[in-house]
Amino acid sequence: MASLKASMLHKNWPWLTLSLLLVAVVYTRVLKSSFVNWDDNVYITGNKLIKDISVRQIPSLFRITFDGHYHPLTLISLGLDYKIAGLKPWFFHLHNVLLHLLNVFLVFILFKSLLKNTVAAGITSLLFALHPMNVEVVAWATSRKDVLFSAYFLLSLFCYRLYVKKNSGLLYLLSLFLFLLSCLAKGQAIVLSFCLLIIDYLLGRRIWSVKVLLEKIPFFLLTLTFTMVAVYAQKQSGYIASNETAFSLPQIIVYPCISFLMYLYKIILPVNLSAYYPYPSEPGQAIPWFYWLAIIPAVAYLWIIFRLIKKHPVAAAGMLFFLMNIFIFLKWIPVSNYIIADRYGYIAGTGFFMIAGHYLSKYVNLKPSSGYILAILIVLVFLYSAMAFHRVQIWNSSLSLLDDILRKHPNVYTALNCRGDFKKEQGNYQGAMKDFNQAITLRHGLARGYANRANLYYLMNMPLNAIADINKALILQPNNEKILNDRGLLLTKFGRIREAMNDFNRSLEINPGFAEVYNNRGMLKAMTGKFDGAEKDFTLALGIDPTLGYVWMNRAHCNNQTGNFRQALEDAGKAIELDADNPKAYYEKGYAWYNLKGFSHAISGFTEAIRKDPGYGEAYLYRGYSNYNAGNFVSAITDLDKALSIVPPNALGFGMRGLAKARTGLKYGACADFNIALSLGLNQIQKEIERYCR
Repeated sequence: MASLKASMLHKNWPWLTLSLLLVAVVYTRVLKSSFVNWDDNVYITGNKLIKDISVRQIPSLFRITFDGHYHPLTLISLGLDYKIAGLKPWFFHLHNVLLHLLNVFLVFILFKSLLKNTVAAGITSLLFALHPMNVEVVAWATSRKDVLFSAYFLLSLFCYRLYVKKNSGLLYLLSLFLFLLSCLAKGQAIVLSFCLLIIDYLLGRRIWSVKVLLEKIPFFLLTLTFTMVAVYAQKQSGYIASNETAFSLPQIIVYPCISFLMYLYKIILPVNLSAYYPYPSEPGQAIPWFYWLAIIPAVAYLWIIFRLIKKHPVAAAGMLFFLMNIFIFLKWIPVSNYIIADRYGYIAGTGFFMIAGHYLSKYVNLKPSSGYILAILIVLVFLYSAMAFHRVQIWNSSLSLLDDILRKHPNVYTALNCRGDFKKEQGNYQGAMKDFNQAITLRHGLARGYANRANLYYLMNMPLNAIADINKALILQPNNEKILNDRGLLLTKFGRIREAMNDFNRSLEINPGFAEVYNNRGMLKAMTGKFDGAEKDFTLALGIDPTLGYVWMNRAHCNNQTGNFRQALEDAGKAIELDADNPKAYYEKGYAWYNLKGFSHAISGFTEAIRKDPGYGEAYLYRGYSNYNAGNFVSAITDLDKALSIVPPNALGFGMRGLAKARTGLKYGACADFNIALSLGLNQIQKEIERYCR
């Protein structure tokens, strides 16, 4: 019986089955998660690039950077999700889970080929599959770039391993091509060239031989190319800090050591995980003396590798693999405003998982120790699964995620600002105000915080505070096109039309590709009766992002006002296709049909608008008119009764209701409505009323 169990451990399928099954159990609940306003709004819900994926558009994605990165394959991957499922979060999350399952499989076959030990590979893949630090990569929709680049990365390493074994030129070229794809998914892949040298060392190859060095040249050329692209993208976005926020010399020395030790600690003991880890001190500030102690264990780590290189190649290779994959994220320069991120440990951690798998597998083969080792492994897997299961729940929504960050790091102003924005959208104005105030107190130069609080003040009917805050935001960032747009919207709401127009114009001078501003400027023009100019702005917005349903609806309204009813029908149809829950789109469709005298179609459009919004007074009003013209006089009276209880006093409404009553024999009611209509200055159907009254 014992020998049967031992033989089972040396088969592939028990390890793979267990790993994949546990991943499915742990991550099933992620399919119920929503998008979070922690970059999902940037990469997915607000990303126009993924909403129009086509054969024509795809080449353009290889010519641009996005949000400080160059990752066209990631944008294509997200775009395909959108094309299939729209903005349904579960599909994006499912795709991430499936890629993680693929990566678990790739980790198993890669390390089995390297270690030539099924048990060691099984333990490695099991730890990789369930490590709580990896939850961020799988449960965060925006982290598609991490699971995607990792799949190509692991495949490239595996093909390289097969190339070394079979000396096949085709496998070499395939490994190089997969490395290129990995870099196109995320720049982090550039470290693969160094990982190939680690594989050479582990396989006992002569690293300094001409053959080994020559075969690395194409890989290192790709590494150099994508390193330059990554630096360019970071500078373009402003992620690399300016001189005012640069690190001091002590920080340049100490921060990489602190960052390294934090990654090491989280891999070995994954507790108190967070989606955000702030710096221990602000750039340029003095560092507490005890942080200098981080240099000692960092140097000791290198010394241990040196001591292990000759006699313990697996341990040395695992430690080097971790170091190489984490090295570029050790805050040598002030990129972004966090010291570590869980996602950067996704591939790096496999180095330590390999070490654990290698040494634990040796004890499994020793019969007296097997029971104890298996018991330890079972406990570890149970703990990892439970911790990962709990961590997945934290990524369930914006509020749960931001609450978790702020419980652990209360002074993260970025999280406070995001949580305030989320609470504002949910109608929790007091909670939002508290978060914005705290964020601004912590970071007086937080322009986005002032802009968000300005919008909140407007919603709370505090116009003077709103204008003061939005002006403060623009003092801090005078050329921020988004804040200029925000101020333009606020000024529009306060009736300051000329100033609002100036802000929209300035915003478009800074960023001519800002579709939302064209829409807002078009709405402003429509408000002042300049429908031709408005229509042009809406058309420009749709030329930039044709997926904006509300812009199609606005253009439909504009065309209805200028009598271009056929075009209005097309625009309203497109708006409905993109946003089937928008009652105004159905109203514009009904209005166009009404004017084209297609009254049955008009009734259908207004009915759908009312179904979406039961308090839509204008839809009741025009459905009443349509019913009257279609000869449905009783229905017309019912609709106009409802409309006139919602909309302001409407002369035409009373007049039409009077005519409908007259048609059904309600003479006294008709006369009463006619008198009200005439007192309100009705002239559209006055002849019909006079004819009836005679």
